[in-house]
Parts: sequence; structure tokens; C-alpha cells
Amino acid sequence: MALSPETYASDLTRIWGESLKSVVLYGSAASGDHHRDSDYNLLVVVATIDPARIRDAAKVTRGWTRGGNPPPLLMTPEFLANSADAYPLEWLDMLDHHRVLAGEDLVAGLAVNDQNLRLELERELKSAWLKLLGRYQAAAASPSEVRELMVRSSSTFLTLFRGCLRLLGVKPLPPRLNVAAALAERLGPDSGFDPGAFAFIHALREKDPKALKLDPHGPMDRYLAAIGAVIRRIDAWT
Repeated sequence: MALSPETYASDLTRIWGESLKSVVLYGSAASGDHHRDSDYNLLVVVATIDPARIRDAAKVTRGWTRGGNPPPLLMTPEFLANSADAYPLEWLDMLDHHRVLAGEDLVAGLAVNDQNLRLELERELKSAWLKLLGRYQAAAASPSEVRELMVRSSSTFLTLFRGCLRLLGVKPLPPRLNVAAALAERLGPDSGFDPGAFAFIHALREKDPKALKLDPHGPMDRYLAAIGAVIRRIDAWT
């Protein structure tokens, strides 16, 4: 039986003892976007990184990951506070949606700079774009592989697009299903950003028979054009 986040947090509290400062649930489970097949994301903050305690926690952590969850982010309070410049998007998402399962709320006091956010968005968008183009070159001869590529890659881009909305001052941020439409509205009709490809990808994810029968290359063309439009826009932000 898979461990619940609460049970795993309790196990970690027992193992780490007074060194454990905080266990925080973040991501879709904390934001209300969690689905039955989604995983749980945890942040674990400890006073010092103690390899012996990590080994002590290995058994319960293996049970946690065998349930389909990633290992928790493990860090000290200093690392958390001093990394907001390196991971502004992730830290802002945590600030917006997190739930403390054990210890203190060390996330609430984080401060993030907009310029650092823009730089991370540019870096991550361009990195994801290059990976997508590389994988499309290998998959283009197979319609089923193209469909799978669109579905698998879209979550990353929607997360980054949500960060773009944040940078544009949009509040409250929309749920993931509405991110593409909200970004298209904010960027305007002359931006070249067409959210239609994301509606097609959502239909693929939902196993819509009509979407599964369509040639995916037309939607892929629109998908690539939309991502390219966002990259051009973020290049222009200073």
C-alpha cells in the first residue's frame, strides 16, 4: 500500500528527530490540480545534511518512491533561503500553494526577484524548446510518437507559461487547463501565440477518439509556433 504524504512526513519526523525543521507538500496536491494518477511533491528541510540519517530513512523513502512519487527535495534552511535567485519559479509556486505537514512554515518568508524569474523562464523555455525539436526530429515519421511527444512535453511548457503569466502580473493564476488561453489573451492577437494546439493536446490526453484519428503534424506546427512566439516575447522582456 502506497504511503500517504502525512504518513511519510511522520516517518521522517521520527527518523530525523530535532534536526527536521519542516516537511512541506507542494505542487498540484497543494494547489487543487491533483489528479488520481498525479504524484506528490515534498520539500524536507533539515538542520544539516546528515548522510547517516539519509541512510536511516532509505527504507521509508523507497516505499514512498515505489508509490510513484519523486524523492523529496532535501535541503537546509540556508539552502532554501539562498536559492530563491536560482529557482524563482519553483519557489514562487511553493509560496502560492503549499501545505506544512510537519515543523515550521519556512516557505512563507521566501523573497523572489522578477529579473531572476525572467532569466529562469528564458533558460528553461529555451532548454525545453531544444529538447522538443530534437525529439520531434526522431519522432516525426510516426504519428503516434508525435502525439505522445506533444502530450509528454506540454506539461513543462504549461508550467513555464504559467510563470510567464506571473511575470506579466496576472492574479490569480489560472488552473493549468486555462493557462494557454489566458496567455494568448494577455499577449494579444499579434503575438503569434495560438492556444489551439493546447486544446488538441488536452483532447489527446483525454483519449478523445477524434483527436487520436487526426494527423498530428498540423497541431504540432501550431504547437511549435506558439512556443516560439513566447520565446520571442520573453527575449524582449528586460
